[in-house]
Amino acid sequence: MNAIFCLILTFLVSFSSYGQNLIQEEMVQTLNTIKHNFKNYYAPTKWKEEFAGWNLNEEISKLQTEILNDQNIKVKKFHSLLANFFRSTKDYHVSFSLLRTEKARLPFMIKGAENKYVLAYIDRKKLSIATFPFKAGDEIISFAGRPIQDVIAELKVNEGGNTSETDQTLAEMLLTTRIASRGMQVPSGPITIGIKKENDVNVYYRQLIWEHREESIDYSGVEDLLKNDDKNFVLAYDKKELN
Repeated sequence: MNAIFCLILTFLVSFSSYGQNLIQEEMVQTLNTIKHNFKNYYAPTKWKEEFAGWNLNEEISKLQTEILNDQNIKVKKFHSLLANFFRSTKDYHVSFSLLRTEKARLPFMIKGAENKYVLAYIDRKKLSIATFPFKAGDEIISFAGRPIQDVIAELKVNEGGNTSETDQTLAEMLLTTRIASRGMQVPSGPITIGIKKENDVNVYYRQLIWEHREESIDYSGVEDLLKNDDKNFVLAYDKKELN
């Protein structure tokens, strides 16, 4: 059976004083709600602790410490911490979508084989042959001034952490698609790609521009209101559990 949980966490802050500021207080309350839902609705919780060393209380405690140690914590950082928590389960059935709209992409896709990465798809509507004289099968050597292997390895660690083969495929997909709702850092502006054509020993460099969509949700107002002891604070997350 598939169980889908979608929870909007809306809290009313009381007028009592707190040892931490109101933003931290609401974030801790959010963690407690997530902990409650995992404890009651995430079936593998006990199995994860016995066989994988994943402990719900310890993971929530780590997040709480991070929050309480940062008096100036922003919602964006909190979202990143939540994303790390969900990924810590190392369970592809635990998916999430943070309430953010920022995203960026490049008009091509890659595929890896034997520690090499080649162009697998090029959007010719956005990259003409004249401006991007490469084809599927040409090898990507560098990405933003770094060896492509290093960038992929970093994405595997940050966005995966589970089965190596699946993490590899996910990292290859996310190389050119960055999504804030996954808790990712979203780039903008120019990026330089190093590419070696098939049967050519030379490396050619092309500068592309990330297709960037600005964040449409402004949390700064919420943060300012909470600093002024306003009573309303809204955070959101989606959790889908597939059994």
